[in-house]
Parts: sequence; C-alpha cells; structure tokens
Amino acid sequence: MVDISSAPLLALLLLLLSQTQILPATSDGGNETDILSLLQLKSTLIDPLGALSSWNQTLHFCQWQGVTCNNETEQRVTQIDLKLNQLSGSISPHIGNLSFLTHIILNNNTISGEIPPEIGRLTSLQQLVLVQNSISGTIPPNLSACSNLTMLRVGNNGLSGEIPTQLCNLMNLQLLQVAISGTRPFRHHHRNIVDASPIIVIAGERPHN
Repeated sequence: MVDISSAPLLALLLLLLSQTQILPATSDGGNETDILSLLQLKSTLIDPLGALSSWNQTLHFCQWQGVTCNNETEQRVTQIDLKLNQLSGSISPHIGNLSFLTHIILNNNTISGEIPPEIGRLTSLQQLVLVQNSISGTIPPNLSACSNLTMLRVGNNGLSGEIPTQLCNLMNLQLLQVAISGTRPFRHHHRNIVDASPIIVIAGERPHN
C-alpha cells in the first residue's frame, strides 16, 4: 500500500531531480555569465523569423541556434553566428561579457545602433563580421585591444568618423572591410594599415602620398 503522506515529499524530490538536469549549464559562474549575456543580446534584437526561439532555459545554451561552445568540460560560448536572419534591433553591450568569444558573425541583417565598445574587452576575438546592416556611429578605438583579431568587416553600414589609428596595433589583422560616410575611408596617417602585408582592404580608398 502506498503511504499517501509521502506523496508530497516524492513530488518535491522529482521536481528537484528535473531541475538538476538544467542547473549544470548555469552552476559555474562563467557559464551563468554567458547565458545571461546571451539572453540580454536576445532582448535587444528583433527576430521576425524566430531564429532565437531556441534561446531559452528549456534547452542548454550550447545548443541554441547560432551558438557554439568550446568543449563539454568548460562549455563557454566561443561563437555567435546569426547571419542572414533578418534581425533588427541593436547589439547589447553585454556581448562584451562573453569572454571566450572568438567569432561574432551578424552580417546581412538590418541591425542598427552602434558597435558596442564593450566588444573591445574580448581579447580572444578573431572575427567581427557586421557587414550589410544599418549600424551607425563610429568604430570604437578600443577594438585595438582585440589582439587576436584577424578579420574586421563592418562595411555596408552607416558608420561615420574616421578609422581609429589604434587599429594599427592589430598585428594579426588580415582582412579589413570598412566604408565610412562623410570622410575618405583611409587618410594618410592610416597608411600603415593599408600597406602592411598581408592585410587585404575591401571597400576602402588607398591614401595619397
């Protein structure tokens, strides 16, 4: 005969066990930071095609569409690839808390707002691809702190101002794509960006001597 008095306890135990399957994704401090940062990014984006519909806590965040993690042990977010999803809205500054990020691929959407300067905190970042959006403002000078950056593609947006001279410090940069309205894309003092081999510059005017 089942002891009815134990039913509430059994229900509580079953509830705790069901939650235990989700908790490992956020039990580590770093993982919790990653998931909260992703949710903040989702909150600032408008998603007409439902590309971010999997971004909820019923599914491990490493399985969210467009998200790649490094390995089963650390499970830290290394890539965000949401290109060609008709996303609009803006890029949350909380993206700068994803400290293991190597790739941010958001090209061919209609994202507006500015490039968050917080991206400059991502020292592991290798590729920043924001081509074909509606991003305005200037290029944050502190992107020069992304010392592993090999590809910076921010052309076909509404950027203004000048290319920061600090980008000359990106010794690993191989591809720079940028077009800025209101000024010649490459002025004389940016020559070492353009001429330094093996950098390939797209959609930019070479400086005159």
